[in-house]
Amino acid sequence: MPAGNVTAHSLICHQGLTVIPHAERVKIEITLEDEKGRLVMKPKITALLVHHRNERFYILELVLEALSIRVIRARSTQEAEKQLCEKPCPQLVLSDTVLPDGNWMDVLDVAAKAIEPVNVIIVSAMPDTRLYLDTMDHGAFDFMTDSFTVPQIVHILKCALDDISRRRGSGLRVAAIIHEEPRRLAV
Repeated sequence: MPAGNVTAHSLICHQGLTVIPHAERVKIEITLEDEKGRLVMKPKITALLVHHRNERFYILELVLEALSIRVIRARSTQEAEKQLCEKPCPQLVLSDTVLPDGNWMDVLDVAAKAIEPVNVIIVSAMPDTRLYLDTMDHGAFDFMTDSFTVPQIVHILKCALDDISRRRGSGLRVAAIIHEEPRRLAV
């Protein structure tokens, strides 16, 4: 992907995510709070990216890394299955719609058999309402497209992490703040 800038706008203010602008860069940090609103140490958050087209997940990977989320990769459903059967199991799975050995439904099937609960987010190249409804009906946590903005991606990740934290019984919730002015993320 050619170098350029991505402008991130936010119309929503979330509590706990800090966006720190630097010359031509933005640093994004997540803080976590317990059920009483006390800040706690960041747990190690891991996301499994399941795709075989690297350029499509470039911005998503930058956002994950900016959020200090550890990224692991699988290029097929079979590789994803291996990753989801090992401890520590990733909290999030972000999957392309089509893979060399299957599709998003196969990834959802594999995720359902993971050794710990995981939230799966399907990433589509194009907006597709029917695909969105199908993924949600089959158990995906959420759906996003390549056209989503950085604040939209961060919001989906925050919601997915809040949910998986609750489902895994940690009692923590992810707090997020995004400044309302446009910021640039160097890519």
